[in-house]
Amino acid sequence: MEAYSLLPMSKAPFSLPQSPSFLLILMGALGDVARGLCLLEPIQNRYPGAHITWLIEPKWKSFIELHPLIDEIIVFDRPKGLRAVGKLRRKLKEKSFDITLDLQRHFKSGVFSYLSDAPIRVGFAKQNAKEGNWLFQTHYIPPYEKGSSKVDHYLSFCDLIDASYTHPLSFGLSQAELQGFTSDLYDFQEQKTLCGVVLGSSWESKDWIPTGYISLCERLMQDRDAQVLLLGDGSQQDLAEMIVEKTGASSLVGQTNVPQLTSLLARCAVVVGPDSGPGHIASAVGTPYISLFGPTDHRRVAPYATEELVVRADVACAPCLKRKCPGLDKICMRLISVDEILARFDKVVS
Repeated sequence: MEAYSLLPMSKAPFSLPQSPSFLLILMGALGDVARGLCLLEPIQNRYPGAHITWLIEPKWKSFIELHPLIDEIIVFDRPKGLRAVGKLRRKLKEKSFDITLDLQRHFKSGVFSYLSDAPIRVGFAKQNAKEGNWLFQTHYIPPYEKGSSKVDHYLSFCDLIDASYTHPLSFGLSQAELQGFTSDLYDFQEQKTLCGVVLGSSWESKDWIPTGYISLCERLMQDRDAQVLLLGDGSQQDLAEMIVEKTGASSLVGQTNVPQLTSLLARCAVVVGPDSGPGHIASAVGTPYISLFGPTDHRRVAPYATEELVVRADVACAPCLKRKCPGLDKICMRLISVDEILARFDKVVS
């Protein structure tokens, strides 16, 4: 395997055919997958005849199937282990990719990038890649500085393929198309502001406290006359039932698939929740997301274009980047102010 040295990014260091075949590799967290959508419109605008294939794991296949600019999806069935790797290798050999963009930056995605046999394989710079991923690539985007937005980082791939961008994050489906997934799922009250409230995240340390959710829902409903809809997966069912009992909020927690969740987020006037995948889906469908940050770096991973809606407590230990609080009982999340959340809500809906 050959890997060239880091190249200046003033112009594309290679040329592509008029209608190139792209392979995008991004299989990980839902938030990252949602952010990766930022590349689709720039690619299609620069290369109208491009064929775009996305390599994904089964969990998020239904989400990217919604986007009209993805021509083909290849699924890596991770739970099947080595058998899945063999099947994927055979599938990739059937294709003829001109360029692979590896947005995952891990060893696994690096191997898949190499197995794509694309003559141009673009990945992260050595200092930002993990597990030797950079060894499998032929070209690299520039290194990023600590605290830079992940979406801006992904958009660096556009510079290498000579693709410009204006609105960097767009889901590609109209509001009417998205609403079709949930037309019979919920009794929408058009006269009230619909506020989605997301429960839970992938890290225990990022989860907000139950008393905070209860106070927020009560004040949204009583002081703002908002229609509050709780959203989340089945792991948050007990918390959702408690909030519904105490506040009278509505809940679809554990009752939606990813396309339905995407549709509901698009229908909301505003959404509140922790640093989690739904926040990035909300950003992609154009819904303001008031994000509650504690252990993670809001400069790096706040939902794109809603950075000014971040709410966080100013504590010395944050961001610690720990999946579990190292011993302070999640003080960074406990000190998040409901008043600050409501101030941002008023800013959005005024």
